Amino acid sequence: MREFPILRLLSVLLVLLSIACNSGRDGESGLSQTVRASNQQSEGSGPTLDRGTAFLSVGEHEIVINYGRPELAGRDMLSQLQAGSVWRLGMNEATEIESTSALRAAGKTIPAGRYTLFARYLGGEHWELLFNQKMGQWGAFEHDPALDIASLPLSLERSSESTDRLTLGLEPQSHDSGRLTIAWGSLRLALDFRLE
Repeated sequence: MREFPILRLLSVLLVLLSIACNSGRDGESGLSQTVRASNQQSEGSGPTLDRGTAFLSVGEHEIVINYGRPELAGRDMLSQLQAGSVWRLGMNEATEIESTSALRAAGKTIPAGRYTLFARYLGGEHWELLFNQKMGQWGAFEHDPALDIASLPLSLERSSESTDRLTLGLEPQSHDSGRLTIAWGSLRLALDFRLE
């Protein structure tokens, strides 16, 4: 995927600029000096503008997510999913995550590295996040469950406000933990994790 290194570089540059701008402030806590998050969203259309990047830096560790940002445009896309359906968690190229740290969530450890992310709708109000070893996938058409290294339950909330473009985020929770968020339509999914 050609855009990933460029988007990652832009995210890192924005974080470094933020650190430089905040380095002279008095009264900053140690947490704010070691934890940085950036969620870059592109508007418009075209191969680059329909992509988003979520970035989290905690100490020496970084997590970057690159994903497509489909637009609802008045449709209710997720209601069309059948129980057991696997979703690419975006559009076009499948969503990818890269972490320099192992991630621990729901009692499972995902080794540091680069993975494709999918979401599986289990039915009712139940979703899970899949970490898959095969990179460079288009959509979920090539998803091979044998290459999933983890399936993690996602917490779900419904919002009274609708998010028209899919938005993924990474939020710091403490000096060694964070939250991955997924918002589309009224759906709000989240996964809390710890960096190891």
